[in-house]
Amino acid sequence: MSKKEQRITRAQWLEEERTLLSNERTFLAYVRTALTAVVFGLALMQFGKDNPTLVKTGASAIFTGAAVGIIGLVHFAMHKKMIRNK
Repeated sequence: MSKKEQRITRAQWLEEERTLLSNERTFLAYVRTALTAVVFGLALMQFGKDNPTLVKTGASAIFTGAAVGIIGLVHFAMHKKMIRNK
């Protein structure tokens, strides 16, 4: 293999690694958003024990956070598979 072919191979490898790292950063943003929603929901439920509206809103925020986390995980796995199969 010539040096030019090695450079192309390295460039392609680096391109794939950058794409994978970008996918991981996106996944971490999903996780951060999901955790924020869950913690916010827990706080609402804790401090709004006497107010049923706050409890319902808190529960809704917790379920929304869980949904965002699941969507992020599916998104991450799907894109990782697509990147590896190029």
